[in-house]
Amino acid sequence: MKREINIGLIGYGTVGSGVYKVLESKQEYFTKRIGINYRIKYVCDVRKEIKEQIDTNKTKFTENYKDIIKDETIDIVVELIGGIEPAKTIILEAIKNKKNVVTANKALLSLHWLEIYEAAKQNNVNVLFEASVAGAIPILDSLKYNLSANNISAIYGIINGTCNYILTRMSKENIKFKEALKSAQQKGFAEADPTYDIEGFDSQQKLTLLILLGFGSFINREKILCEGISKVSLDDIIFGKELDFEMKLLAIAKLKNNKIEARVHPTFINKKSVLASVSYEDNAVFVEGDLINRMTFHGKGAGSLPTASAVISDIFEIARLTNNNNFYNNIISNYEVLDKDEIESEYYFHFSVVDKPGVLAKITSVLGANNISISQVIQKQSDNNQYVPIIMLTHLAKEKNVNESIKIINKLDCVKKETIIYRVEKF
Repeated sequence: MKREINIGLIGYGTVGSGVYKVLESKQEYFTKRIGINYRIKYVCDVRKEIKEQIDTNKTKFTENYKDIIKDETIDIVVELIGGIEPAKTIILEAIKNKKNVVTANKALLSLHWLEIYEAAKQNNVNVLFEASVAGAIPILDSLKYNLSANNISAIYGIINGTCNYILTRMSKENIKFKEALKSAQQKGFAEADPTYDIEGFDSQQKLTLLILLGFGSFINREKILCEGISKVSLDDIIFGKELDFEMKLLAIAKLKNNKIEARVHPTFINKKSVLASVSYEDNAVFVEGDLINRMTFHGKGAGSLPTASAVISDIFEIARLTNNNNFYNNIISNYEVLDKDEIESEYYFHFSVVDKPGVLAKITSVLGANNISISQVIQKQSDNNQYVPIIMLTHLAKEKNVNESIKIINKLDCVKKETIIYRVEKF
C-alpha cells in the first residue's frame, strides 16, 4: 500500500455498527495479517445520538453523506442504509467521484444493477456486494472467482433465514404457520411486518445477484417467478414428510437451452438432499458446475457480525484491486429469461374433494388432456366428513399446463377447496 486507505461508512444500524466495531477492534490484527493500513475517516448517520458511539478522536461524524463524497481522500464508500433512495443517489455520486463502493443493498442492486455497473465501468471503480446474499457465506466471491472456471448449470438457495426458521419449526414440531411466525418474531428472526421475507421478495432479490455472478447475466428481479410461504399449511408439510419430502423456500436458477430459468417458491425436496438438513435460521447455497459437479455452501445468513464479515472482506478486496484486474470487464452475458409458462418441474397437488365414485377419474382426465402424467396418488381419510384429501405427485410438467389444468379442476363440483400446489425438485 502506498498510503492509508480511507473509508467512509454511511449507515450505522445493525450491520454498520458491526462493521465499525470490528474494524476498530481488530485493526492491528488486520494490518499484520492482510497488510492493509486503513482508517474509518467518517461515519454518516441521520441520528445525532450515534455520535456518542463513535471515537471522534479517530473518526469524524456527519449527518450529510456529501461530506464523504466530496472528500478527495476517501477511497471506499460503504453504503449500509438499504432501500432504493437515497442509497442509489449516494452510490452513483460516489462512483462519479471515482470512489469504490461496498454495499449490502440487494433491493437496489436487483433493480438498478445495470445503471450502477455502467457508471462503475466508466469511472474504473468497483462496486462489491458480498454481504447482500447469505451473510457470512462467501457465495458471491466463490461464484465470481473460485468457481469461474466452471460452466454453472444450476443454483439452489435457502437464502432467507426467516422462512427457513418457520418451515423448520413447522416440520420438526408440528406447529402451524402463525405460531412459527410468532416465534420467529419473538427471537428476532422476523420483522414486525414480515411480508418482505415470508412472501419471497427477499429471496427474489438475492437470486438476481446469484444469477449475476453465477451466469454473468443480469435479470431484473421483477421477471423472477416469486411465491412465499404464508399459505403453507401444516397438513401439507405432514403429507410431504410421509412421501419423504421436506419443505423449503428455494431460490432456483437453471441454465437451459441458453435461457435462464429463475424462480422462488416453497418446494418439496427429498429428505436425503443436502439442503433438507439446513435448519432454522441457517442459509445454504447448492451449486452445480461442469468441473466441480456439486458443491454446497452452508452457514449463518444474517446478523450483525456475520454480515459485517462479508462487508469487511469486500473492503479488503477493493484495497487489493488494481485498475488492471477490475472484475467488471467480462461480467455481462446475453442470456434470455425462460418464460414462466415454460418452466418444467414435478408437482405435488393437494385436492379437497367429495367422497364419491368417479372423482379421481374427472381430475386425471383434466390432467391427461393437458399432458400431465401422474406418478403417485394417495387418498387420505377425511377429518370432518365434508371432503377427502387426495395427494398427487406428477412427472415432469410445464407450468402453463399445470395452471390451465388447475383452473378447470377448481371449478369441478366435486372439488370443495382451492387446490394446493407445490413444486418438487430432485437434485
